[in-house]
Amino acid sequence: TSAMAQSETLKGDVNGDGTVNVSDIVLTVNYIMGNSAPGFNKEAADLNGDGQINVTDIVMMVNIIMETAAREAEE
Repeated sequence: TSAMAQSETLKGDVNGDGTVNVSDIVLTVNYIMGNSAPGFNKEAADLNGDGQINVTDIVMMVNIIMETAAREAEE
């Protein structure tokens, strides 16, 4: 079942609240800076799959948020 749970991970949703938003970006920045990041999901944070969590992943999170906002604005 753990493999099943991993496949259900929403990329970018590092805090596990079911959506990608600014809270995920803040948590990721805290992780990168070595600060406290309770509940941080490394698998969800590594958006480009390179095994590292860095600014590239944050940019991809911002893109997800912007694309979601654009879709919602069109509705």
